[in-house]
Amino acid sequence: MSIVSTTLTPVISEKSSNLTSKYVFAFYVNKNLNKLQIKNYFSKLFAVEVISVRSLIMKKLKKRKRLKPKSYILKKVYITISPDSNLDRINSIF
Repeated sequence: MSIVSTTLTPVISEKSSNLTSKYVFAFYVNKNLNKLQIKNYFSKLFAVEVISVRSLIMKKLKKRKRLKPKSYILKKVYITISPDSNLDRINSIF
């Protein structure tokens, strides 16, 4: 999977902010990526050791149009990193 097709968008919410103290970070990614690809991409991009990747698929409905609502699918991942990793790059996002 190329870097261009790997969209890595941070989830900015109260829950994700509370999880950062436990070294867990939440991101939206491309729905076609698997956990191994996400782990490799994240460890290369931020130069940290990834312990685990948990993923879930969220289906959201857009605003209703005249005929029928259009939906889109998001994939949210929770990435746990080791506590001794350098967090400078990641904290610049959050």
